[in-house]
This record gives sequence, structure tokens and C-alpha cells, in this order.
Amino acid sequence: MGEAAELLGTTRETLRRWEETGEWLPARQTKGGTRYYATGDLMGLK
Repeated sequence: MGEAAELLGTTRETLRRWEETGEWLPARQTKGGTRYYATGDLMGLK
């Protein structure tokens, strides 16, 4: 999540807010809560 936020020039909190509102969801999330974002999705958002 930190790497994704850095690539987008935003914060982890912003990514969490986007997830809560459904604006942008991680490609997958582990049972432990680790979020993974698809590189193509990141590049499309930037």
C-alpha cells in the first residue's frame, strides 16, 4: 500500500478512503489484510 501511495503521489490514508468509498479497490487482499494493487491499475490512475 505504501508503494502504491508513493507511485500515485498520495497517502496510505487516501488509498484507504478510496477503498472504503469503493472508488478504487486493491486487486487482491490477503486474510491478514495486506493489499496488492495491479501495476496497470496504478498507471491508469496516475
